Amino acid sequence: MNKRYTFILSVALCFISITGLLISCSEDSDCSMTARPFMVSYIYKYGANKNILLPDTLKSLTVKALETDSILLNKGELVHTFDSPLRYTKDTTALVLEYSDEAKNNDTIWISHKNTSFFVSIECGYQMRQSIEKVIGYTQHTLDSVSLRNNEANNYGRENIKIIY
Repeated sequence: MNKRYTFILSVALCFISITGLLISCSEDSDCSMTARPFMVSYIYKYGANKNILLPDTLKSLTVKALETDSILLNKGELVHTFDSPLRYTKDTTALVLEYSDEAKNNDTIWISHKNTSFFVSIECGYQMRQSIEKVIGYTQHTLDSVSLRNNEANNYGRENIKIIY
């Protein structure tokens, strides 16, 4: 009779362990799905005329956030695209593009955006959705123009702005 109770108890414990494992796995949340969005910038040059845009590559590029000490891209080589975060605390972000050590060639791009916080879950907390409203302005020391392509800052690589040289 002891063997029978031991067997039933063993089966019950296995069942409880498996059930607990399944329940604990299903409750895990994946906060990485709501990772911080970025503004994605692609670099272009004009073709034979200004109606034709061709992908371009910069030999060297450093991208800094104006009014902060943040370096978003540090001396990137052969750059054809880069991602940059938008500010959470303000509705404008300014990026300084440095092509060399000479400050006179640097360009600055000002972006206006809307920040909207939303609740994800207890585990993940709040996240920020950011919608790019417009390119406010830019300097033209080296670059020619900047245009907005897609308003939604994202984390899946969709182009937001075109930087044209």
